Amino acid sequence: YNEDIYPKVYETAKKILTYSPANLDALFYFNREQAEYDAKMFQQAIDDIDKAIALQPGLPMFYIEKGRLCYRVKLFDVAVEALAKAVEMDNDNADTHYLIARCYMAAKDYESAKVSMTKAKELGHFDAEAKLGEINRLLAK
Repeated sequence: YNEDIYPKVYETAKKILTYSPANLDALFYFNREQAEYDAKMFQQAIDDIDKAIALQPGLPMFYIEKGRLCYRVKLFDVAVEALAKAVEMDNDNADTHYLIARCYMAAKDYESAKVSMTKAKELGHFDAEAKLGEINRLLAK
C-alpha cells in the first residue's frame, strides 16, 4: 500500500478533466470518487459521487456508494437519504438495508435501525442477526 499514490491519481484525474470535460461520464466520476475516498479526500469524493449521480441517476450503485461515504464521515441523514433512493431502485440488496440500519444505530434511532436490520436479516446479510441482537439490547435499556 502506497499512501502517496492517491493524491497523484487525483491530480491526474483533474488534468484529464481539464483536457476533455465533454468526454467524462458518470463512471469517470465514480472511479475518481473511489481514489478520493482511499486518499481520505472526503469532500472531493462527495462532490464527485454527486456528479456521477447527476449524470446517471438510475444506478443504485452510485447511491449506495454515496451512503457508504456519508456514513464514513458521519453524515448519517445524508447517508440514509442516499441509501433510501437505492432501496427504491433495488429493495432486495441486503447490504443496503444493513448500512441504513448502521446509520440509524449511529444516530441512536434504534426503532428505525431494527426495521432496516430485520430486512437485512430477511435478505440474508451475514452480520444482521448479531446486530439485531445488539439493537434489541439497546432498545431494552
